[in-house]
Amino acid sequence: MQITLCVCELYGGWMTFFPEWLVGSPNLNTESWLYFWVYLLFFNGLWVLIPGLLLWQSWRELKETHYQRAHLEKKHL
Repeated sequence: MQITLCVCELYGGWMTFFPEWLVGSPNLNTESWLYFWVYLLFFNGLWVLIPGLLLWQSWRELKETHYQRAHLEKKHL
């Protein structure tokens, strides 16, 4: 469930900002340092960083579970 939610969040962020940046939307104001660094990069970066970290955590847990099952199967053979 966590992987699905994180991927959906990252996809939603991509589909929100990439088309705006691609067409040069005037609503994506990057002239002011406050708008660019604080609003655009920092606050929206959190919406990338947090799901990214949670995806990494999920991958580590899945990998550990896979190795544990493989180890148990080897013992039973």
